[in-house]
Amino acid sequence: MSVIPLQTRPVVIENQTLSKEKKTEFLSTFEKLVPINVKAICRVSTKGSIKFCNTEFIKNSEFFEKDLVNTSINVIEHPEMPEIISLVIQNNLEQGRGIVAIVKNKTKFGKFFWTVSKYTPNTTGNFKIAYQIESTGISEFAKTEITKLYTTLYRIEQKIDVVTASKYLIGFLEEKGMSYSTYIKQLIQK
Repeated sequence: MSVIPLQTRPVVIENQTLSKEKKTEFLSTFEKLVPINVKAICRVSTKGSIKFCNTEFIKNSEFFEKDLVNTSINVIEHPEMPEIISLVIQNNLEQGRGIVAIVKNKTKFGKFFWTVSKYTPNTTGNFKIAYQIESTGISEFAKTEITKLYTTLYRIEQKIDVVTASKYLIGFLEEKGMSYSTYIKQLIQK
């Protein structure tokens, strides 16, 4: 009889469709729970590699620090994270604006975990660091709501393209009368 660690729980994934690139990657159906009140921090270089990560970031990702530092930040990005959301984050950072996003990540062992991540562009004059990410866990309400949206966006990207997913996201937000940032803030406040 095996025991499931307290920080994981089984999750059902219905009709999962992955692109050819992503089908070879092992993905677990176990979710790693991330504390809401503890900040995981990492700093990312202008080339997209992790230059610093705190202990909590290391714990969440289940990697060793030596496996994270100087590695692409994409190493923890879950393949089902909608590309359009990554582009929204990137666009804000390129324009020198910070953004709060809900992100689906993966651990070294294929588990997934959700975080509320605050992306802050570097304004310190250290040109080797592009931005910092501060992440915490999310509530069940936020997780349920964002899963619906992100699953739809991901499926649109897989079956059609990112442009169509972008149009869907714009329509979704217009219907709510909100920007992406306002929508995320509303989810994390409930």
